[in-house]
Amino acid sequence: MDIRAFKRKDTTTVKIKNPLGIKTDASVEVYGTDSDQYKKARIELARDFDSNDDESAMRKGATLIQSCIKSWENITDEGLPIDPHSKDAFAILVDPEFDYFVSQISNAMHNRSLFFTKSGKS
Repeated sequence: MDIRAFKRKDTTTVKIKNPLGIKTDASVEVYGTDSDQYKKARIELARDFDSNDDESAMRKGATLIQSCIKSWENITDEGLPIDPHSKDAFAILVDPEFDYFVSQISNAMHNRSLFFTKSGKS
């Protein structure tokens, strides 16, 4: 394998499935764990959170995920669009009822293979 045959990209887009595993028209563009965006968010969280209780941990995780969302499409709440960087979006990301949604975003963020393309070199 030529180690230079692949090029890292900053973001990837994950197609969201509903809780039954059926594809939807929703998608989320996220930064990966190797991105500067992710690293910056991790550093900020380490500075801002002193508490180790469960609620703080959930909020910390939701904050990290929200910081790594570049954009999303066709995500609504009762038919109304939601800005991915809003307080309403944060409320969804921290709510255990929507784990099926949040886990798809988190899994994509942590899947390094989604953040590479062939570089054209062989």
